[in-house]
Amino acid sequence: MSSMANVNITVKKEAYDFLRQLKADDQSFSDVILSFRKKHDVAKFIGVLKEVDWGAREKQMKPILRSIARRSRNIVMVKKRKQTLAKELFGKYPLASKRTTREIKDEMRLGT
Repeated sequence: MSSMANVNITVKKEAYDFLRQLKADDQSFSDVILSFRKKHDVAKFIGVLKEVDWGAREKQMKPILRSIARRSRNIVMVKKRKQTLAKELFGKYPLASKRTTREIKDEMRLGT
């Protein structure tokens, strides 16, 4: 049986708050601190993903990636169109047509 000697230590408030968040009701701060010295066996994770069919995963992801790319292109196109409209509105480009300021602002708001 080991004797329990008490030692006072000083920690920053940030460290105390961190330990308090980790501490369960039935644990002492010593228990929390000592839990950090436990060794974690990473060897148990070796080979976990070797059974995954990566070719099938890639096929599943292609439509999703295409969708993301398409949306990204659309966002860029809308942004460029809004920039062009803003230049047109503020006179940096001559008006391509006889559109009113309101029509240009409406188009910018709608993102078309």
